[in-house]
Amino acid sequence: IRCPLLRPPVNGYVRGSNSYGDVTNFTCDPGYNLVGASSLTCLSDGTWNGSSPICMAVQCPFLPRPTNGFVSGSNSYGDVTNFTCDPGYNLVGAPSLTCLRDGTWRGQPPTCAG
Repeated sequence: IRCPLLRPPVNGYVRGSNSYGDVTNFTCDPGYNLVGASSLTCLSDGTWNGSSPICMAVQCPFLPRPTNGFVSGSNSYGDVTNFTCDPGYNLVGAPSLTCLRDGTWRGQPPTCAG
């Protein structure tokens, strides 16, 4: 008895066999978290005991808008957030930050000096 082959989740891997009684394990790439079951078992009726999980990008904390400035971008792993200042103010620090796979930002948010 065999269950249907399982596809790996986007940004992840699947490891195991699809024969009755076999357990298939799922893992995600660095920077992604598994949402759902980490393993499924092939049942005697040729079905899996659950549905395949997905891999969701790690989220960094939202960055506040600098005083006298703007922030734009997203906060998922690999995303870049950009900072600009109001007219008459100068950006002090990096103009952009990148969300890292551990859920932290590379660098410190800049400020706007007048």
